[in-house]
Amino acid sequence: MFKIKASIYKSILGGFLLLVLVLSANAGYKVWKIKQNNAGLREAVEVTNNSVIALKDLALLFSKSKMLITNWVYTNVDNVEDRKLLKSLTREDYQLIKEDLNELALHWDEEQLKGLQTVFAAFDKILLKQKVIMNNLMTYEDYQNIENINQALRTLNTELNPEFELVDLNLKELQRVQNEKLNHRMINIQEANKSMEDSELIFALIISLGGFFGAYLLARSVSRPVKKVSRAIDSLSKGELPEGYEDKDYLHNEINVMTKAVGRLIKNLKMTSHFAENIGKGNYDTQFEASGHNDILGQSLLEMRNNLKMVGQDAEMRSWTNEGIAKFSDILRKNSQSLQDLSDDLLSHLVKYLGANQGSLFLVDDFEGSDPKLELAACYAWEKKKYLDQKVSLGEGLVGQVWLEKEHIFLTDIPKGYINITSGLGTSTPGCILIMPLKVNDQVFGVLEIASFKELKTYEVEFVARISESIASTVSNVKINEKTQRLLEASTELTEQLQAQEEEMRQNMEELEATQEEMQRNIHEKEGWALIINQTNVVLNLDQALKIKSANMQATELSGFAEHELIGKDLKFLIDDENVLKKIEFMAPNEVVTGTWKFKTQNDDHSLLLKSSVALQQNLINGEKNYILMGSDVTNITVAL
Repeated sequence: MFKIKASIYKSILGGFLLLVLVLSANAGYKVWKIKQNNAGLREAVEVTNNSVIALKDLALLFSKSKMLITNWVYTNVDNVEDRKLLKSLTREDYQLIKEDLNELALHWDEEQLKGLQTVFAAFDKILLKQKVIMNNLMTYEDYQNIENINQALRTLNTELNPEFELVDLNLKELQRVQNEKLNHRMINIQEANKSMEDSELIFALIISLGGFFGAYLLARSVSRPVKKVSRAIDSLSKGELPEGYEDKDYLHNEINVMTKAVGRLIKNLKMTSHFAENIGKGNYDTQFEASGHNDILGQSLLEMRNNLKMVGQDAEMRSWTNEGIAKFSDILRKNSQSLQDLSDDLLSHLVKYLGANQGSLFLVDDFEGSDPKLELAACYAWEKKKYLDQKVSLGEGLVGQVWLEKEHIFLTDIPKGYINITSGLGTSTPGCILIMPLKVNDQVFGVLEIASFKELKTYEVEFVARISESIASTVSNVKINEKTQRLLEASTELTEQLQAQEEEMRQNMEELEATQEEMQRNIHEKEGWALIINQTNVVLNLDQALKIKSANMQATELSGFAEHELIGKDLKFLIDDENVLKKIEFMAPNEVVTGTWKFKTQNDDHSLLLKSSVALQQNLINGEKNYILMGSDVTNITVAL
């Protein structure tokens, strides 16, 4: 029978070398597995996760583009900020996102790449149609052209909106696939961790077999230490980690070294198993220390833990941010009619969502005819709405400084009582203050101030900055809506006033027509009397110098002079009586001088007697005097008497 002859030294050396070989193989396998997991993690973070973020940014850009082109059509050229934002989205932001996605898409499969190119192609067509609308509606005159407006509305409703919906569906499909890939990566990592646990069990089994084999060879020479090691390895072979194992010195030889090595192995396995178990449960804060700088397995496990923790934290922050964006987008959408309701609802939810204690919202009051000021629109503290009246000028205090500089301020070292001077949020000293401008396209529409006893995280500050632009845009739109409503109400009131005035004018016209009819009847009557008088009496019209301006037919027939011979002659030419002439010259307005006077005729030997009356009329505007002489021939009557 063949027998192996070897010293204890050689046997122990051979067994230990075998053990080292197994340990090395197991460690190499674990290192390879961990590196593979790390590669998967890097791909999940650098490619898949960034793809998800870029697709979300693209979806947000599509949404903004749709909203802004709609505003372009429905509002006039006064909406300068939205127009600049739309141009910036189409010229700059879209190209940057497109470049990022094209670079990330190099790692996608062919179907996903085709889907992305389909989205880009569809949106490029949308941009061309948007450009046509933008070019057709550039000036006030364009908006006065009904045909331009109708054409823009048809393009928007029948072409752009359906294409936006199609692009949105394709983009959601891309997001769904990328999210599934990210979830698949995480599942693979968890499965790899489970596989690593299984390998630990296999490794323990190998160690146990090696222990039994070594114990068989060295039973007679090193029975006690080997039995102890054997029992420990036997426990490992059963998947158990021995309790109470002592690696005390028995002999100062290789067996003692092996005993201590097994002790360290058991300890490391316990730590590794406990650490791997907690990592599998998602407890990334579990304490674990590598055996040394050269502990590849320990260092790899720590690196894996850190990567998983980073991915988990990033996912948690993204989830918190996305949930907040959706929440406040809904709040902004529901409160798009009333600026006061928007301010109250927005501030209360934001303070609660950040876990802060106090908050205030200032909005720019740019009423025409006065200097713009920040007016306190809402104040919220300790889950109660506060009613305060506060106005801030440009550059006044921290709030006014943020308004002036258009950059946010984040303070953590706040002296006691300092907030009473600058913020007016109460008497308590918070742990931090965040003052954020609400601006769109470098125009500030308000300032948001948050105070909290706990210090806000960086991602929370970034979240507030991210939603501040949407808040500013909504505030701008609500202001426009309220101004439009006020103008509409004023227009309605003016219309009612005009209708009332029109009714009053109609009644006045009816009264005027009745008056005119009455005057017309009076005129006809007077004309009749004037005709009778003119045909039966002498009528002379004299100026203020008593020169004849006109003479009627009766005057020319009785005097024998033609009318042109009388016009321009003094009254003395016909009535040569100084007393009569003086009475007429010095008579008062509306006074009447009457008498029977001699009336000269063309026949010097024959004169007439006229029973006459003279009336003086004076023009109230220029003061000019005018005399009317009216007389009837009484010559024959006087002679008969």
